[in-house]
Amino acid sequence: MGGTSIRDQITELSAKLDDFIDALPSDDLHELTVEAILEHRKLLDIAEKAYNALEAARRPSNDCTPGLRKLEAAYLSAMKRNQAQLMLVASLTDRLGYIPDVNVATPTAGA
Repeated sequence: MGGTSIRDQITELSAKLDDFIDALPSDDLHELTVEAILEHRKLLDIAEKAYNALEAARRPSNDCTPGLRKLEAAYLSAMKRNQAQLMLVASLTDRLGYIPDVNVATPTAGA
């Protein structure tokens, strides 16, 4: 079997990410960690919506089987993006030493 495995690629990327994170000043590290957590939450929401759409299409009463492959691909893509973001959050929080408080609700314009 030729080429680099996904696991090896993840390990290599993780090492590069650690080098980048180690060089960050603590204020930047905190800010980047909060941003990464917020992005993870957004990607998790996207993945959940993709999953719900996929499950709705799989229901026997639904006649949406032609689009099933597209929905499966969308869900898998969303999960991959979410997993990558989760790895970033884990690396950042490990380096930071704690999980920062992040507002659950973001303020809306004009509020």
